Amino acid sequence: MPTYQQHKYAVREKEQTAARQPRQEKVLSRSSRSAIHLPTLQELLHKLGIGLQKLFTALRFRFHQATGGTLSEVRLPWFKIALAAIAFFILTQKNIQFSINMKSPMSGFSDDREADGQAEQMSLAQPISLRKSAPHLPTLSKNQVEAYVERFGKVAQAEQDKYGIPASLKMAQAILESHAGLSEAAKSRHNHFGAPLANRIFDSAWENWRAHSLMLVRYFPELAGQHAPAADWAAALQQSDLVSDKNYAKKLMAAIHQYQLDELD
Repeated sequence: MPTYQQHKYAVREKEQTAARQPRQEKVLSRSSRSAIHLPTLQELLHKLGIGLQKLFTALRFRFHQATGGTLSEVRLPWFKIALAAIAFFILTQKNIQFSINMKSPMSGFSDDREADGQAEQMSLAQPISLRKSAPHLPTLSKNQVEAYVERFGKVAQAEQDKYGIPASLKMAQAILESHAGLSEAAKSRHNHFGAPLANRIFDSAWENWRAHSLMLVRYFPELAGQHAPAADWAAALQQSDLVSDKNYAKKLMAAIHQYQLDELD
């Protein structure tokens, strides 16, 4: 009896399995079709035609609404108008994008480039302001130089007595840098000593001469304490970061000899 029941159950299970297999195959085939189904070209064209038809209808309605129906009997090429509108929209979008790209073609790199440009400007601007080359010996008349020496000779001697800087050296440097007081900086800013003091505006020429003395003492305290001669000061100036002219010392000494400024010392 147990053997008969087992055989009966086995036969029934085979029948149920055979009945389920066609259903499972149908379900799998449907799911696979839905998963990999892609629209055909004909379906795409059909959808595009429906979209264009809706666009034509909207354009006709807008035209009829704008004209108040007065031109309803006039036949217009709506298809061409719609295509022209689409083309105009596409071209407009491209032009906008193109203009934006032209204004900032490498916007992703703008921050880095600007930062690098600012750093480069800072690295170049600072040495120029501090190490501006001294001018060549200016073409000055004897009267211009004598008038300048007469005007500031006592000031140079007073600075020499107070700070130990040779009056001839200060006078030579002032003549070179200010063209004997004829430069624009000397006239408008009272600056007679060039780039190292160019960032300041002085109330008087005397104030500028004093600021120059204080600067030299700060840079060369040993020379000031020793009352060193003008040649030593000229060499020290050329080796400092106040000037960049390789011939600056020679120009100072040439001015001292040419204009006989050593008589001030």
